[in-house]
Amino acid sequence: MFFLLAAALLVAAPLLPGQNVKRPAKADLPPEDEIWYGAVLQDSHEEWKYLKGGAKIQTTEMSITADEIDFNSDTNWAYARGHLLREHVRTGDVLNADQGEYNLKTEEGKFYAVSGTSPAKIMTSPGVL
Repeated sequence: MFFLLAAALLVAAPLLPGQNVKRPAKADLPPEDEIWYGAVLQDSHEEWKYLKGGAKIQTTEMSITADEIDFNSDTNWAYARGHLLREHVRTGDVLNADQGEYNLKTEEGKFYAVSGTSPAKIMTSPGVL
């Protein structure tokens, strides 16, 4: 009886739903391939956008808020200074820094004086109890 039950569990394990946590999509996110930005004071010169006072840049995947952000719309690089907060929507990662530089398309960058949090990620494998 025990072996029959164990065999049934091994066969049914791939069919059982895993513990993958999917975060709900936020309704106020920009569409794919769009970048939203705003601040109290905004200035621009050709491809450069200068955001000061409550500056925020937002994509479908993440958002960056800081005291000041300089953003180049041609290269997609954002240079943020003062109370930087980067939140990744899909993974739930939150990063705090004094300043940073970040490419919004490649999701690469550097941050300085960093602290942050990341939610636990549960990884399951079929057939493992």
